[in-house]
Amino acid sequence: MNKYDIFNNFDIIYKQSTGSTNDDAKKLESANNIIIAAGEQTAGRGRYARSFSSKPGGLYFTIKICNTNNFFNIEGISFYPMIMSVAACRAVHDLCGINLDIKQPNDLLYKFNTGYKKLAGILTESSISPSNAGNLSYIITGIGLNLNTREFDGELEHIASSLYLITGQTYNRIDMLCAITNNFMSLANSSREHLMGEYNKRLLTNF
Repeated sequence: MNKYDIFNNFDIIYKQSTGSTNDDAKKLESANNIIIAAGEQTAGRGRYARSFSSKPGGLYFTIKICNTNNFFNIEGISFYPMIMSVAACRAVHDLCGINLDIKQPNDLLYKFNTGYKKLAGILTESSISPSNAGNLSYIITGIGLNLNTREFDGELEHIASSLYLITGQTYNRIDMLCAITNNFMSLANSSREHLMGEYNKRLLTNF
């Protein structure tokens, strides 16, 4: 099977620049699942509406899973940041040969000799269906990954890094998007026990 076949399961939208891929995904109406990616975000955000630096060179995208078959329930929301975290860690290891650690609830870090720096942030949001109380109409999971970013401004220089700065290599955005999405869908269809095992072995404790 071709590694890009996973994209046959999604409507794919790419924008050179946008405010927020999560916000864009909320506005899109489709019976299909959606991936929306951008070369940069001008209003990227994390939890509690905190600003997330989304300069050109990174990989910024959102997966929107539409609940056309009433598959989701409210309890399931908490697993989607875990799914994306593990999916991204797997993809980065396979394509870049480095290991990332997970800091709860939504950060991916790399350990330098001088300490940890952030490489990615994850944000999951959802909407409850007004016609079917207790079930979700969609779940969107967005990730901002510092892929080929070459520099960070101000204090971000001390707390953030990128795959380029770690390895000295540039990476293909489509290949990384494909690898993360393949892992995401595989983990979404795995057992919760398997997911938790994959998550916990990468999870930083007492951080």
